[in-house]
Amino acid sequence: MSWFSFKERVQFLWHSKNAHGLHSPFVFAFYNAVKKLEKSSSKVSLKSVDFSKKEIRLLLAIIHHLKPASTLIISAKETSNYKSFFSKETKLVYSKSFNELLNKGLKHDMIILSNEHSISREEFLANIQPLINNESVVIIPHIHASKEAETKWESLLKEKSIRISMDLFFVGLIFFRKESTKQDFLLRF
Repeated sequence: MSWFSFKERVQFLWHSKNAHGLHSPFVFAFYNAVKKLEKSSSKVSLKSVDFSKKEIRLLLAIIHHLKPASTLIISAKETSNYKSFFSKETKLVYSKSFNELLNKGLKHDMIILSNEHSISREEFLANIQPLINNESVVIIPHIHASKEAETKWESLLKEKSIRISMDLFFVGLIFFRKESTKQDFLLRF
């Protein structure tokens, strides 16, 4: 672990909250449901080069809680290992980049970016905003992997259409719920 990663992890642990520090009903319900699902999926043995076993269990819990009908996965790497994360009812769309999207007008409930796609605010406005609806979530991995990734994450949070952000350290989640006020959370799982 690099000095940068260590320092960021310590700062995150110092400032992050669990269910007792949450004042948003949406985030409180999300946190408790995902925490419960994460514990029940402790025997899952999926392999991924991008995430640890604990992180995979947490991602699975998030996906099972949100139950997306349509998910877009943007990854230049092999994406077949993502299939096991979703139910058979979920429509999965894969693309190696935003430029290769076939149906750019299709809205998705969930968008997952891979490691090589940390995204700036400008890229968000140009590429992701046309693909989302009010209930969509975008999952951005490794938002604390480097100073550049952190800078992009922080600039993205300034976007007004992002109403709720959840920093889980290894991954960031952004929601667009118009009925919510703008809030940013650091959550410790």
